[in-house]
Amino acid sequence: MKLSVFSRVVLLFLLIGCKTTSPPISQVIINGHPVTVELAVTQEERRRGLSYRDSLPADYGMLFIYPNSAIRSYWMNEMRFPIDIIWIRENRVVGIVHSASTTSPPQRFQSPEPVNYVLEVNAGWANAHSITTGAHVVFR
Repeated sequence: MKLSVFSRVVLLFLLIGCKTTSPPISQVIINGHPVTVELAVTQEERRRGLSYRDSLPADYGMLFIYPNSAIRSYWMNEMRFPIDIIWIRENRVVGIVHSASTTSPPQRFQSPEPVNYVLEVNAGWANAHSITTGAHVVFR
């Protein structure tokens, strides 16, 4: 039986266990460059995102997982540091917002096409690793 990428990520989340108080950890690899990610699967986890944090360790991020592909809109509410927003559909990067930062009022960033994953990493990560639209994505 072959599982979709989404099914594998959800299965990983379930295997890690729902009772833990810390977010589940997984890995995303884009063009061979790994990012250790916290998974944002529930509506509340996706709403909170990286808000209220002071920073992320190098090569860490948050992966927002959706059950279907749709145009996604993000904003930098209560963000304390700039990030790159990487829009992913299935296993391909379809767009990147470089160095998104807090503005007043908060600016909204919209995916260029329907996506089912959004990866947030430290600002500059995408450029430092030469990540561009079309880059291949592996979920582990």
